[in-house]
Amino acid sequence: MSDSVDDCMLKSLCDKCGVLYGTIKPKLLEIMRKINMKFPPGTLPQQFESIRHIIAIEISCHLQEATYNKGSFAKASHLKDSEYQRGINLIKSALHVTWNQMSIMDLLAINFGATFKSCAYKLLERYQTKCNETIQLATSSARIDVMNQAAYQSAAFFLSLKQRKVCLYFSQLCLLFYYSRPQC
Repeated sequence: MSDSVDDCMLKSLCDKCGVLYGTIKPKLLEIMRKINMKFPPGTLPQQFESIRHIIAIEISCHLQEATYNKGSFAKASHLKDSEYQRGINLIKSALHVTWNQMSIMDLLAINFGATFKSCAYKLLERYQTKCNETIQLATSSARIDVMNQAAYQSAAFFLSLKQRKVCLYFSQLCLLFYYSRPQC
């Protein structure tokens, strides 16, 4: 396949997945080259052969820290989420690519503003203290740790944004963390 045809196909796939092609192009081309070296055409399992480009786009988005919606990649692949994840894991392990899980608060701060992060942490600490005091009165066996739960962190961030009268819908947060419905 020629470079211009490959370039056109990658650009259209990026558009289909909602990713800006220009921001990830160098990393994407590097990842595609590595995938093609490790897995020449026809050597990947059949269900993953057709989605090698989509997986390369997702890996390069993650490595470039570009914003993307993980659900759009799985949808574009026409595979079940579990099958798609197996494909990503296969290629990531072959390329020796790993990435650290970004904290929820950092992700929210990147998307909606870092100034609200400290306010959200204070709100979470007050909530956790209040819940644990209430639980101590009822029973001493259970303790709630809300500081590390995504649903509580996103709700606290949402409330801190609303306190500052920033226009934001809770559904935007749900989309960011792939909730099917609000959990808090």
